[in-house]
Amino acid sequence: MTGREANPTSLRGVCILPDDVLLTIFLEFREPIDVRSGENWLCATTISHVCREWRGLIINTPTFWTKIRLIPSPSRMQRAKAYIKRSKDCPLNVYVACDKSFDNLNEEDGVDFMILIQDCVSRWRTVCFEAGAHRWMEFLIAIMPQRVEWVHNIESLELIQRDYSPTTHEKYPRLHTLLKESAPLALKNLRIRRVPFPWTTLQGIKNLTCLDIRHLATELPYLTFRDVLLTSQGLQQLLIREVALIIEDDADYPTTILPSLQSLEISPFDEFCTARLCSLLSTPKLQSLFVSNIGELCSFTEECLQTSLPKYPAVTSLKISDVSLGDRIPEEFYTSFPMLKHFTLLEWSGWYDDIFGRLNTNGFDPPTCPDVQPQQLPLAWPQLESITLNIPLWPPENNSLTRAIASRFAATGSEIKYSEEGVEEDSDSSDEEYRNESEHDDT
Repeated sequence: MTGREANPTSLRGVCILPDDVLLTIFLEFREPIDVRSGENWLCATTISHVCREWRGLIINTPTFWTKIRLIPSPSRMQRAKAYIKRSKDCPLNVYVACDKSFDNLNEEDGVDFMILIQDCVSRWRTVCFEAGAHRWMEFLIAIMPQRVEWVHNIESLELIQRDYSPTTHEKYPRLHTLLKESAPLALKNLRIRRVPFPWTTLQGIKNLTCLDIRHLATELPYLTFRDVLLTSQGLQQLLIREVALIIEDDADYPTTILPSLQSLEISPFDEFCTARLCSLLSTPKLQSLFVSNIGELCSFTEECLQTSLPKYPAVTSLKISDVSLGDRIPEEFYTSFPMLKHFTLLEWSGWYDDIFGRLNTNGFDPPTCPDVQPQQLPLAWPQLESITLNIPLWPPENNSLTRAIASRFAATGSEIKYSEEGVEEDSDSSDEEYRNESEHDDT
């Protein structure tokens, strides 16, 4: 805004901004802060340091102080107490850490920590529990208030464990007892990493993310297809990555309809699970699909896409990773996505003719062909607006195949992009900013 370079969240960066810009920032950031975004909150508290005339107004704005970090150390607890007091009666976004730091607490500090939780737990709405190991997750549940009514109010819940989960659900009796006895009635968003979960509590959930979990079910040694999908017919977003899935290999197994699902991402341990899971799902409103580690595209198509009607009639965005295209792409793969607009292909191998309307390579392997001439045939998807490719078509300026494809798409009005992107790695915690914010961020 000023034409000068500076970090807008640093003291120096804020100091160079004119008053009218600072006022704009203040008005913009006055709304309640989302638990996943620390930038607004950090900028607001920084402004309070350098603009003394605003300090009182900021301190008296409760929505600035709804993001609470409950970390078992005396200094952190004092800060949390101040924020809880300033937030008045506003709903709270809470991050609770539980690890070896509890070992360093004396008895008095431990009691203060539990009292702090007791005083504000009824206002918790967005909650993230992060533990270093399963015993700390259980300890965290154990020190929570005995009254279980607070669970009813949680709208967004994250259970994150940094080490790997144990082999049976018996390692988490307190967590499962709590959630079974008091179902989170308001829960809309659930994200779990390396933590088993009682699936009977998911009736009203809208968004579900399961990451890196070997054993999920509470009554069985593995997570079954029914455990995940039959718990909620209102799911809108489902992400399953590195999860041990058991898909019953039964030809008479009924198709499960998820009438509200709009976004689906599947990347389990083996390609069979991905194909089998897709084949057993009916998702009439699905708009975004991302599948990874599916092996041969022909096998995947044969398993889940060969239907009398288009399998995914509403999908406009398709992303595939870790796939072998083989020597030909089946026709059913195209007809399954009649409305496709955006196609992304990552970590792939094989021939490429069919994707681009049959490129005439004169018998050469496309990456080594000296002069690739695309034939003027219709594009596979008439609605296609963009296609994104990575390995082995990088960099585009040094490859005759990519130049030919770019020319082909330009002539049809579509856009082709080249990317070095791979499958996204999910961090151990979605709330890195909770743990990484600097010490000067309080007022």
